[in-house]
Amino acid sequence: MPDEKLAELTKEEVVDRFAARLREFRHRLAESGSQRTLEEIGEHSGVARNTARAWIEGDRLPPSRDLAQTVALACGASHEEARAAGIAWTAANRELLRRRDESNRARQRSIRRMPEPGPGPIGATALPSSTDLLLGPNEETSVVTRYRNNSEFYRAALADAATAESVRVTYIRQHSPDYVTSEASSAYFAGLLQWARDDGAHDLRRIIGIPMTGDRHDPRILAWMRAHAQETADLRNYEVKVIPWMSRGDGLNMCLVDDRTSYVAVSDGTRQGLSGGRVQGPLFNGMLRTHFDQLWQCGEVFERFLESVPVTPSQSD
Repeated sequence: MPDEKLAELTKEEVVDRFAARLREFRHRLAESGSQRTLEEIGEHSGVARNTARAWIEGDRLPPSRDLAQTVALACGASHEEARAAGIAWTAANRELLRRRDESNRARQRSIRRMPEPGPGPIGATALPSSTDLLLGPNEETSVVTRYRNNSEFYRAALADAATAESVRVTYIRQHSPDYVTSEASSAYFAGLLQWARDDGAHDLRRIIGIPMTGDRHDPRILAWMRAHAQETADLRNYEVKVIPWMSRGDGLNMCLVDDRTSYVAVSDGTRQGLSGGRVQGPLFNGMLRTHFDQLWQCGEVFERFLESVPVTPSQSD
């Protein structure tokens, strides 16, 4: 059963109702003479300053009940108040999930059902891009679209992200984005940042896998990361985490648009060689979101990572 009081509110009001508790705790702490900065709250909570700000200002909910209670304590709540904040977070999160599930079911019902494909594996046929295939007979049916090259893939992903509220992306490759020179790929990387700038409520997160040989970071990608940090220093709603990548091959990269669409990219090891697909369906999207969240928890905050890696003379030029 939905919470009737929360059900009457907009999504933004549901989130801000929880955030108001954090602001109240922080205001009370300031009045007692023990004001904590956003940096300190983030450090106590194990997150970046911008993340703490987003939770306190009501841009989005913390991703878990434990983190909701942790940030409440960091803002000055007592242990009893933090537990109550955790209960409030659970109610708010349940309401947002209920709305998401209703939206997904409505979207699935609206999908035009197409004939089943012929026998044999999908990948064995020369399907053109933008051919949608329905797999499965029920409401968990997924719509799959294949893209044959990086231009098709990046163009479709950016167009889908333009209408999103949250986007989760990974970049785990042996070549930095500035080595990928197609017009569509350049527009994709620039367009995601512009999407974040256009609306402070947009939530953009990226996981970067930094290739490593032993304990040495790839210097080309490290240099790009430092430049990227300067370029995006003003973006409060863009968060990045870094994971070490020990393989000499590229990772399986993804772009998750809200909870409705997943883009999966497969490279061939060259700078430009990339194909991929789009899957629309709650089951597969949920699995990829779980995988992203796992990597996110393991990652190191972008700024802290760069601070921990000495700048070499070639990178300071």
